[in-house]
Amino acid sequence: MAKIDVTQEIVGLNGEPIRQGRALCGRCGKAVMACPNCDGDTPVAMEALTLQEVCRFALANTLPGDDKLAGDTKFEHFHLALRIVDNNEVELKAEEISTIKERIGKVWSTMVMGRAWEMLDPT
Repeated sequence: MAKIDVTQEIVGLNGEPIRQGRALCGRCGKAVMACPNCDGDTPVAMEALTLQEVCRFALANTLPGDDKLAGDTKFEHFHLALRIVDNNEVELKAEEISTIKERIGKVWSTMVMGRAWEMLDPT
C-alpha cells in the first residue's frame, strides 16, 4: 500500500501550477458563482489542478470502452473516487494505482498524465 497526498498540484514544464475551470474570487477565495461580493471589478484566480481532481475525473466519468465494463467494476471505480475526494491522503493498493493510471492515460493530456503518474508511483 502506498500513501498518496492527493492535494499535490499538477505543474507544467515551467514549474507553474496548471490552472483549471473553476474561477475563484480574488478577495475571499470562494467560487465566483457562490461569492456575493464578486462583481465585474473583482480579480479572479483560476483554481490549480490537483492530483485529487485528475483522479476523480478519470474514475467518475465514462471513458471509451467503459460500456464493456461490468457493473461491479464501475462500482469499484465509484468507491475509489469517493475515497480520493473525501481525503487529502489516500492509502492505495498497487492494483488501485494501476487502475487510476490506466484511466488517467485515457482521458488527460500527456503533461497532466505524466505529472499524475509521477505522483502516484514516484519510484
